[in-house]
Amino acid sequence: SAVGGCVTKPCLRPKFPGGKDIHRLCGIKPGTQKMCEVPGLPFPGFHLPTLKRYAGDDSIGLAGFIDVETTGLNPHTDEIVELAIVLFAFDRVKSSIVGVVDEYVGLREPSRNIPPQATRIHGITDADVAGQQLDGNKIKQLMQRAEFLVAHNATFDQGFVTRLFPISELKLWLCSMRHVDWYGRGYGSRSLQALLQAHGIQVTHAHRGEVDVKAALTLLAQLDASGTPYFADLLRRYHAMQHLEASRKTLA
Repeated sequence: SAVGGCVTKPCLRPKFPGGKDIHRLCGIKPGTQKMCEVPGLPFPGFHLPTLKRYAGDDSIGLAGFIDVETTGLNPHTDEIVELAIVLFAFDRVKSSIVGVVDEYVGLREPSRNIPPQATRIHGITDADVAGQQLDGNKIKQLMQRAEFLVAHNATFDQGFVTRLFPISELKLWLCSMRHVDWYGRGYGSRSLQALLQAHGIQVTHAHRGEVDVKAALTLLAQLDASGTPYFADLLRRYHAMQHLEASRKTLA
């Protein structure tokens, strides 16, 4: 789906970091009540701005957050029935999520019927996906623009995505479940739904691609007790992976 434009609306979540960056990137003067937001919020509390005009610089990076819904758990035998990817901007210095740059969500008809147990989880039926195909060119374009890819429980999503889109194997994958120190911050579960509930982020349709992606990004944009965005953990992991990758190439 296409990203939206600027609307006049007071800020609903004053703790959201990076406000100045939002104004700088989307062209709105600081101090006004305008905020670039996604038209038709996917759930109450979603407050990541959509950047109407993205003008990145060296301090701003792009990454892609991906979520898939499938016919089952095995990436070798099961198939994707829904894929959502959000390309988002982040501030390298502040380790904050700045906003949504572009996005895509689509359904896909698998080669066999969706098992009832899978439909019970995500609510997607055979009728929903009949004749549906993913826009492969759009998905590849978003992946190419991203420095790295993120998913919650990335091992699961990566297995399915790389099978359909081998280009994703060229990217570093980060996991918002394993690469953020949720346990160290006192949370008893790393599951997305448990973390959303603990942070008061309410979703109306859990286990659907667009909602899960934007809910996870909203979660990562929150500040911990020290005032640091959770996303900072992912950036530290990304830098460590980059360093390791560079060392391997040097030794090769």
